[in-house]
Amino acid sequence: MDNAVHAQLGAIMEQDYEKKDIKESPKTKAPKRDFPEGWTYNLKRGNHCVRSPEGRLYKFKTKQEAMDHANG
Repeated sequence: MDNAVHAQLGAIMEQDYEKKDIKESPKTKAPKRDFPEGWTYNLKRGNHCVRSPEGRLYKFKTKQEAMDHANG
C-alpha cells in the first residue's frame, strides 16, 4: 500500500472542499396566524380551546367559534 498516493488524493479532496461556496439558505415567511398575539389554541378531546393572554381558558365546539372569540 502506497501512502503517498492516498495522501495526495486526500489533499485534492480537501482543496476541492475549501473552494466550494456555501450559500445561505433562503428566508421563509412566517405562516399567517389565525389567532392574535398572546392567544394559544389547542384541540383537546374534541374541544377547541383558546387561552387568552391573561391566562383564561375558553372552550368551543368548533375551531371557527374559537377563532371568532379570540379575534373579537
